[in-house]
Amino acid sequence: MKRLIILIILFSFSSLAYPCFCGWNGPFISMAEDSTYVIQGKVIRHNSYGEMDFIIEKSFAGKINEKIIKINAVTSCDERITKENFPNGSRWFLALEESGFSDSNSGAYSISICGTYSLKIIKNYVIGRINTKKYKDPLQKMLQTDFIKLLKEELED
Repeated sequence: MKRLIILIILFSFSSLAYPCFCGWNGPFISMAEDSTYVIQGKVIRHNSYGEMDFIIEKSFAGKINEKIIKINAVTSCDERITKENFPNGSRWFLALEESGFSDSNSGAYSISICGTYSLKIIKNYVIGRINTKKYKDPLQKMLQTDFIKLLKEELED
């Protein structure tokens, strides 16, 4: 009985121990369909507040008036927006939402941690979980032109 009570207490507080955990909701194509903004662009710089400045090269969904935007994490515990994960000068496809916080006067946008919301562009290829069924499936590599065609088709449906 004592063990049962201890287990119940542990499970009750497990969300406090892992407040940033969420399941993988799917690949980029699925996340893009449910996102307000889908853009392509390049990382310019990072600031000390965990935000990165991003130049929009092309927009596929939603309208963002600024050419340069700030992107931050959805939660304060999400450390994915780092110089190591998003190096300055690197190019990406991103599925974003508006964020309620920024240290600048301009609007800020956020990347969620609960799915694949970013795909890296290297030369003419897009790399990441493009439309895989499971998180553990190998990363995919697709010609950028083929990916853009697939993305446009999925966003039109």
